[in-house]
Amino acid sequence: MDVVDVYYVGGFGVMGWVSASDYDRSQPDPLADSMAEIIQHMNADHKDALVMLARTFAHIDSTEATMTAVDRVGFHVRLKTAEGKNAEAQYEFEKAHELAPELKSLPLP
Repeated sequence: MDVVDVYYVGGFGVMGWVSASDYDRSQPDPLADSMAEIIQHMNADHKDALVMLARTFAHIDSTEATMTAVDRVGFHVRLKTAEGKNAEAQYEFEKAHELAPELKSLPLP
């Protein structure tokens, strides 16, 4: 098959075009196979750390945080604020290409 271009649909309101050359150079995300396990672990064992990250880096005074996605470049969380409002935040890893193999060894509160 000769790919000319790719139209990406990632959910409601998330879409865009990818050039054939970018598509040809792309690699599978190294966390794809363990994403569900990482999310389950973080939500079960590190909820306080996710709340702390929301307060420290997103400047959102949240009372609850739930990781919803993770990949080699970062992760997303859904937040509930002290006022009961819903919010979302995205965090980017500093060294995405180097972090993925070492993700399980990161110290968390």
